[in-house]
Amino acid sequence: MKVQVRRGFTLVELLVVIAIIAVLASLLFGRIKPSKQAADNVVCRNNCASRHRVGYVCGRLWSLSALCHAKRRIVVPEDVGASP
Repeated sequence: MKVQVRRGFTLVELLVVIAIIAVLASLLFGRIKPSKQAADNVVCRNNCASRHRVGYVCGRLWSLSALCHAKRRIVVPEDVGASP
């Protein structure tokens, strides 16, 4: 009867595979960083544009509101309410 020898990975082979994976991961992360910075830049620009639009709309609404209130204001001459 022959005894089957089960051969697994040696420590050296395992360390080589881990090193290869680490090198590939570092290359991948190096390529991801500029695209992440570009995405963050786009998000920042969109936030600034949204704030600009909100400020513009609020300013327009404020000026329209002030104009509307100015037209509704009843102007009373000073001499109308004075006693003789």
